[in-house]
Amino acid sequence: MGMTLLETVNFPSAGSTIDFNNITAVAGADLKIVISGRTDASGIATEYMMRLNGDSSSVYHTTGLAGDGGTIAKRDVGPTTFLENLSLPKNGATANTFGSAEIYIHNFSNATTTGITFTGVGENNATESYLGIASWYRDVAEAVTSISVFGQAGSLMQHSTASLYLIN
Repeated sequence: MGMTLLETVNFPSAGSTIDFNNITAVAGADLKIVISGRTDASGIATEYMMRLNGDSSSVYHTTGLAGDGGTIAKRDVGPTTFLENLSLPKNGATANTFGSAEIYIHNFSNATTTGITFTGVGENNATESYLGIASWYRDVAEAVTSISVFGQAGSLMQHSTASLYLIN
């Protein structure tokens, strides 16, 4: 298995989304996104949201677990207009601490339903820890050509980064 860096998005100042566009199809290959992020919204934690190919129709489904250091909740959401799961720190969490996430898109150039896995974590002064683990899918039969990742609340803060890799 080989892993090739396709693009890295760095936020020198606050920005609203991470966008990867013009993704070229590669038969049988997967995509992996690695994120370090934080939003400027008040509070402690928010959700990572994602859309594929600019599609904002109700075709996304999430099944997973979300934990906040005290409780664990099963999530079964869909159809919705985006993919979601908890773990992105807001500006009220520990200063200068960014959450991390990994999104894996299986067989992205196949024109079938898109299967995706997500893991992400965030923390707040060692008093709270947030974890999201999910299986996502989009109920549309087309190859993935663009990806947008954003926080449910606020804009991604300065120094948030995301890297897109091709796995083949």
